[in-house]
Amino acid sequence: MVSKTRKGRTFWTPLVAEFKQTSGVTQAAFAKSHSVHPGTLRKWIYKLRDEQRPADASLPVRFVEVEVPPAESAEQITVALGGVLVHLERLPEPAWLAELVRHTTGGSPC
Repeated sequence: MVSKTRKGRTFWTPLVAEFKQTSGVTQAAFAKSHSVHPGTLRKWIYKLRDEQRPADASLPVRFVEVEVPPAESAEQITVALGGVLVHLERLPEPAWLAELVRHTTGGSPC
């Protein structure tokens, strides 16, 4: 049974640390075994992780080489993403290209 009383940082900090040291246990299973709501556990995992991350080093900076042909011949474009070449028939919208980079680099922004 999941407890409905509010718990603060003093409760969640050691519990999240314990969860991080477990392996092969899902958040849902861990939450159930500790009688806490899985969504609340997830919220505290992210909250405490974000607080521990230094502000200036929140995400690594990555550069992606993009070959852009001159505007008058922008019929094809090749994008090199970590050893993978993506050939496109025309220059895509910048937002689409940024999304492609995010997905091919494991979710990290470029």
